[in-house]
Amino acid sequence: MAQVLANWRLTVLSEYACPDSRFESSDLMEWVQTSLQQADAMTAIIAASPAEWFICAPAGLRLSPAFTLLTGLRLSKQPDALVLYTDEDIVNADGEHSQPKLKPGINIEFLRSSPYVGAATIIRKPLMLDPRIAILPPGLSRNYGAALLAFEQAPTTVDHLDEILVHVPEALTEEYAVTALAHLLVQQHLARCGAAAEVCDGPLTGTLFIDYKLPAKPPMVSIIITARQRLDKIQTCIEALLKKTNYPDFEVLVIDNAETEPAVQAFLAKLPNSNSHVKVLHYSQKYSVSAINNFSARQAQGEYLLLLNDDTVILQENWLARLVAIGIQKDVGVAGCRLVSFEQHIKHAGLILGHGGTVDHIGMDLPLTEPGYMGRAQLMQNFSAVSGACILVRKDLFFDAGGFDEKNFPISHYDADLCLKLGERDYRIVWTPFVTLAQKDDKPLSIEKEAKHDNQQNLTDLRSRKAFIKKWLPKLANDPAYNRHLSLRQREWMIDGDFDVPWHPDLEPLPRIVAQAPDEMGVGQYRMIGPIQELTRSHRICSFMLPALSSEKRFLPYVSELIRANPTVFFLQNAFSDFHLDDLQHYAELLPDVFRVFGQDDIVFSIPQKSAARKYFGKDTKARVRRAVSLCHRVIVTTEPIAEAMRSMVDDIQVVPNSLERSRWGGLQPPRNDRRKPRIGWAGAQQHQGDLEFILPVVEATANEVDWIFMGLCPPKLRYHVAGVHNAVPFDQYPAALAALDLDLAIAPLEINRFNTAKSNLRLLEYGAVGFPVIATDILPYRNAPVTRVPNNPKAWIDAIRAHVHDLDATRIAGEQLREWVLSNWMLDQHLDEWMKALLPD
Repeated sequence: MAQVLANWRLTVLSEYACPDSRFESSDLMEWVQTSLQQADAMTAIIAASPAEWFICAPAGLRLSPAFTLLTGLRLSKQPDALVLYTDEDIVNADGEHSQPKLKPGINIEFLRSSPYVGAATIIRKPLMLDPRIAILPPGLSRNYGAALLAFEQAPTTVDHLDEILVHVPEALTEEYAVTALAHLLVQQHLARCGAAAEVCDGPLTGTLFIDYKLPAKPPMVSIIITARQRLDKIQTCIEALLKKTNYPDFEVLVIDNAETEPAVQAFLAKLPNSNSHVKVLHYSQKYSVSAINNFSARQAQGEYLLLLNDDTVILQENWLARLVAIGIQKDVGVAGCRLVSFEQHIKHAGLILGHGGTVDHIGMDLPLTEPGYMGRAQLMQNFSAVSGACILVRKDLFFDAGGFDEKNFPISHYDADLCLKLGERDYRIVWTPFVTLAQKDDKPLSIEKEAKHDNQQNLTDLRSRKAFIKKWLPKLANDPAYNRHLSLRQREWMIDGDFDVPWHPDLEPLPRIVAQAPDEMGVGQYRMIGPIQELTRSHRICSFMLPALSSEKRFLPYVSELIRANPTVFFLQNAFSDFHLDDLQHYAELLPDVFRVFGQDDIVFSIPQKSAARKYFGKDTKARVRRAVSLCHRVIVTTEPIAEAMRSMVDDIQVVPNSLERSRWGGLQPPRNDRRKPRIGWAGAQQHQGDLEFILPVVEATANEVDWIFMGLCPPKLRYHVAGVHNAVPFDQYPAALAALDLDLAIAPLEINRFNTAKSNLRLLEYGAVGFPVIATDILPYRNAPVTRVPNNPKAWIDAIRAHVHDLDATRIAGEQLREWVLSNWMLDQHLDEWMKALLPD
């Protein structure tokens, strides 16, 4: 049992003698041979032990090496905890892991339905010695009973650590999936809680259905339905409701409003005469779901409100009785149900905070009979919020919470907002699949009405989304009904394959950096990917790289995802496009504590006229850059001229020059093959047409004396005079491909302009790392380097080239001197302190 922290002791209970001498020599392990009943022997050992926490398990259960470290850290922050459970998976004989159980936080309705705490449960000593727990066999039964009993003392005494720290061998999976004592444990628990309920077999093996009971005189319920624009919907809804509902005491309030179609109004006018349960109310103000429901609730006579969409269809006669039986539990604020399509696929199985950036449905489109992740599509459980399409709430609670927020959430998010307001008052939100309603899909309105409706609703919804994030920001990070390793982007229960950061947001002591590179080629590698990876490998930071801006999979995290990840720094390079600006604005407004760093490697608002890249930068580029950097705390640039160009835009700007990764560049040498002529060449990207333009007469004049080699860009006018052209290669292959050019001399021409004057000396570093001597334009970035610098006129270049090729020995020595200069001064591992200082807040 290898653990990174030696704060543990292993005790093995057996009726046999110890077969392993390691138990005799270790202070961390003991073997106890006993003939006592297992529970009695365990109680005696626990009582005598100085330990505070215990995990009891059959032989074979595996603990992650970080188990005692991370659980210890967690428990140090939860002094009142009595039970702590972690995530777990299954491991086979070959050590392969599968079926991860990424559990929710304490979820009492789910716990009553399933012993989901599983094997990964540690229990505090006083609870272990409680006679009601001590009598239980170790393993799942004891873990289950302890969690139920601890919850009764206070929900906060049961804590969850969302890391897979326990691995259950295949041979033990059944033992930790089902316990024969489940019915008894839950029935005793419900009795202690004073809940009138029958414990029945659940729909899945090893699960339970808690059938809550109504009192002898059930409370009156007011069912509120807002009639909208579909006669077929409202007619079907009300007819099914009146035909199917066998609840003894209810009224139906149907509200017509400014958007109600004449045909619907005519249908509603006849309703009160045909059924005494039905009343029709008239709402004449601007259409607002929240306002209409608040208006209706004030007219309601019932003790409970049942808010029902007009596109739902009742399927079960006992639907209302079951919802009320749940809703009358003393700590329940809202009861919601499962919604399905007429094609028998899930439409609502709970709402997840942070999903889609605010709140969204989970389990969408799952077939009705599918169990769902951990059986959660078929079991009663708590959620932070449920859909307003069908919710039951006590009327006085509804008004104590302020009803629906008409100002901020007139059309959307009103249901989640109400649930969260009640949750803040320590009321639970319950979702049950044992009440299932069908919900019709919308038929299209006329084109004109559809366009008008969509435009208005989209604008309103956008305002509501922003208001919801601002109001409930702290809760969006970790919905207790979910797990931080599950996706906030997929409506299925799915492991987060997009943004599952490799650190625990509450327990990681190192700085945590989330970054997005503009590409995976030069700029991205030199200005972000390389430095971040090197800092991570040297254990100075933890990091997560988002897909590059150039990737088809690119995305920026939702605010909720960043809160969940809890990074120290969010680092973006060249982030001034439409793709970035709105999100940067949201981050600045909503996440002021996340240190935002903006990287810039060129003066992009001064692109040379002849550059192929100029077409990608509009006249508003400088304004975009200014706005982007104003939304960040710091800017990192490659050179002092870039810093000078941006000083009016931002207060905090730091210069970190380019450098090379030793692992890529440190061991390269050109092959020095035999050749008929000296080899001279250039390597670079497609945007350097202007830089190569004045080289044409130089190449023409020397083509018979040397072999010209180009890699990447080779202007068409040069091709007749060139001995070899090599295509650009992926960055991982670039250093070796550059060395393989086997040049005797490399050239680094640059146009004289503001853009190039602000560039770095990267071209010289690459050439020097592979031992190529260099002739370069006499321009600021190339000064102070051991290269031959010449002005930009053909004669000077021709003379310099001929001088080098006429003394190749001296030229080769110059290449070695440049290589030594690069390796001694310009390797990334020599500049990690500079990067750390630039990336982290002061």
